[in-house]
Formats: sequence, structure tokens, C-alpha cells
Amino acid sequence: MSYYLIRCDYTASAWRELLSEKQVDTESRLAPVRNLARSYGGDFVDLVDENGKGGTVLGKFISFGAHDLIGIVRMPTPTAARSFAMVISSHEGVRGFEITPLLTFDEGIEAMQQGHECKGGYKVPGD
Repeated sequence: MSYYLIRCDYTASAWRELLSEKQVDTESRLAPVRNLARSYGGDFVDLVDENGKGGTVLGKFISFGAHDLIGIVRMPTPTAARSFAMVISSHEGVRGFEITPLLTFDEGIEAMQQGHECKGGYKVPGD
């Protein structure tokens, strides 16, 4: 199961609709996207992923930066992750959606070790 950073931007009309709702709670907002992720065998990674099955979302946050929402999902395959992104992006209320593969810290260390072993005599012009 791989991790992906997701970044989402709503349109003005989506924000207008959200602001017009009398009571908004976390579960009702997350349920549709969580169910979509689960249909791929994925999910939003909970801050603590107790069962380790399927895809997961590591929280979902409203941010102050360049994107309206960020989160971390786990998906079983890159194809499932890309399809998930396509479905989210296809909605009128979404202005932008990005999905970026992530490595765990252990995977990053492994990549560094592999790079050390494989670099051989590779040199970039100008080195």
C-alpha cells in the first residue's frame, strides 16, 4: 500500500454551498470521499491506522496555503490512486486536484542506499 499527498481546491460556488449549510460536521464532509477511496481498496490515512487494510487517509486538513484542502491517502496501486484523482477532479465544485506519490522515511533511506550503490561513475556535465 502506497501513500499519496492530495491537494484540492474548491470553486467559489462550492465554498458558497458549504457556507450555506447550517450544520457541518467532519464525518458528513469526509464520508463521501472516504467511501470513494474505499471503493478502490484505499482510504484516507487516519492519524493512527489501526487495521492497515485497504487505502487510508491520514487526516484531511483545511489549509491556509496555496490549496484549500490537503490530506494523505493510501492506495493499493498507482492506477487506483490516479483513477481516484480523476473522479474527484471531474466534479464541478473542484477547481484543482493534485495527487503526489510519497515515500515513507524508511523507503527514502532505502532509495538513498540504492543510489549510493548504483551511482557508479555517473557524472553530470559541469561536475
